[in-house]
Amino acid sequence: MTTARVSRNWRRGIWAAFFFIISIPLLLRLADLSGWPDLAAPLHPYNPDVWLRLALVRDWLSGADFYDHAVPQTNAPSGGITTHWTRPLDFLLAGLYSLMPSRDMPELRLMLAAAWFPALLSVAAAGLMAAAARRIFNHNHVLACVIVLFFCSPYFGDYFKPGDADHHGLMSVLWCGILVLLARRSLPPRHAFLAGLLTGLIIWISTEGLLIYCATLGVMGVNAFLAAGDDKYRMQAPVYAALGAAAAVTLGLPVEMPTPLILTRVTYDSLSIVHAAVLWIACAAIFATMMLWRKTPHQKTRLGIAAIIGFLGSFCVYALYPKFFLGPMADADPYIFTDFLPVVSEARPLLAASFKHYAPTLLQPLLAALLLFSVFGGRRNAQRKAVLQTLGILLGMMLLLTLVQTRWAYYMAPIAIILCAGLLPTISIAARRFSFAPRRWQPYLVITIMAAYIAGTAAASVKMHQAGTAAGTGCMSEIRYVIQTQQLQKLLGEKSDIFYTYEDVGGEMIFFTPYRIIGSNYHREASGLRDLKEMRMAADIDAFHKLLKKRNVDTLLVCPVYQPRLFKPDAELPDWLLPVEGMRFYQQQGNKPLLLRVMP
Repeated sequence: MTTARVSRNWRRGIWAAFFFIISIPLLLRLADLSGWPDLAAPLHPYNPDVWLRLALVRDWLSGADFYDHAVPQTNAPSGGITTHWTRPLDFLLAGLYSLMPSRDMPELRLMLAAAWFPALLSVAAAGLMAAAARRIFNHNHVLACVIVLFFCSPYFGDYFKPGDADHHGLMSVLWCGILVLLARRSLPPRHAFLAGLLTGLIIWISTEGLLIYCATLGVMGVNAFLAAGDDKYRMQAPVYAALGAAAAVTLGLPVEMPTPLILTRVTYDSLSIVHAAVLWIACAAIFATMMLWRKTPHQKTRLGIAAIIGFLGSFCVYALYPKFFLGPMADADPYIFTDFLPVVSEARPLLAASFKHYAPTLLQPLLAALLLFSVFGGRRNAQRKAVLQTLGILLGMMLLLTLVQTRWAYYMAPIAIILCAGLLPTISIAARRFSFAPRRWQPYLVITIMAAYIAGTAAASVKMHQAGTAAGTGCMSEIRYVIQTQQLQKLLGEKSDIFYTYEDVGGEMIFFTPYRIIGSNYHREASGLRDLKEMRMAADIDAFHKLLKKRNVDTLLVCPVYQPRLFKPDAELPDWLLPVEGMRFYQQQGNKPLLLRVMP
């Protein structure tokens, strides 16, 4: 059997193992959904954004206006809020929805689509990371290393779980596509333009993509800065990438809003004319910079040119949209900065978590940094070294961003996996004198050690979660179970309209019930979030009652353990609260929620 045939069989075997492993949680999810609305336990993820997203897609597919991103069930009784989310992910979910069995109700079809979506994303992510790693060193073990590293990283469990139909996984896969292009040893115009298109698509999906744009164009700019004047590919790459990003964002505008509003609707946390204008200004500035750089090889002169053109471009942006420099939250209520973001895990610094939570996230990036350090120096292929420099710079950028906010981990992790998978087999072959096992298996020994550590921390987290189910965690899970099994409709029918419950289950309330709520866990809901906090912290039951009247609340779904001052054990309820019996729970023990009607 030829070496090429062995390699093909090896890759097929690895992919077969990959599909088998990802099919297990997928099949378990499909089994859980098969009996819905009867469930054995509440459905994950415990992320209100996922359920809110599915509710928006359901409303659109049920006949709501295509340009309408409003959520009418929230901010009761004042009317709903409008989300900043855009349509690319909705298109993908709608396409999967159309493939689900037509006899099923819309909610179930959407949950089935959401079960398949992360599995398909994980296949794309693994394939793209493997393609990028092979550009570093095309070894038979690269694909296996990518997949094993992928599975033993928190990256896989955090963003590719069945049912997790959020935009973070999609943006991370698009980033993997950009990394494949950046890992090329030369970047001709069509590939640079494609990298720009992918970057623009990330910005279209979420304005956090502006930092990805800066990182991508930044490494291209560094390469162009160091290039000789006649190196046309390095000089052209930033221009074509900027052009591709500006084109993608501009094409997204008529998809997100009616044409007459394109020039007048200004938002900073969602795609608008602001971002198209900024990217076209940047495109013009980059074009002018590259044209002048080609005429001079002197680096000091190039730095001066870049500084002058950068200042002029920034001044143009400031003259048009001065609040752009305040970031995507430029128009957010101050409450969001003081009370909301500090408790959102993905917006907090990575090191603010405990060691056993942040160490697994940093394990692979630190190994990648160590491997990079070990291969630099000495004589090495110049083009391969340039690729490693590019990926090393990006790894450093994303590591710093992740330390500031945990949310950037899904951009950092793919770079670390690519570098580890591309370098581990190479270093294993080179380190013959340190051979403590057959050389072809040495990369897997390192990965096994990492996997064992991550499995240990995951087991510790599960143990902590189980210890917490006796308190508030268990009660909140029971609330989710009651909502998801649609018991509220059976117990209340049309008698209820506005609920007081907790923002963490706001997404489930919007997706699984017809009732209105005060607020969900979302940054545009400052008014509702402020009132919910005030209700939760009320000093006594009478003050709580006044706050309920302010929002016309007629039903409560509460955890007494969360509000012990208001719902004391064995204390009689006030005469204006009527308990509703009949809720069914999935656990026999632990704290249970109360369903209460507010009497006129």
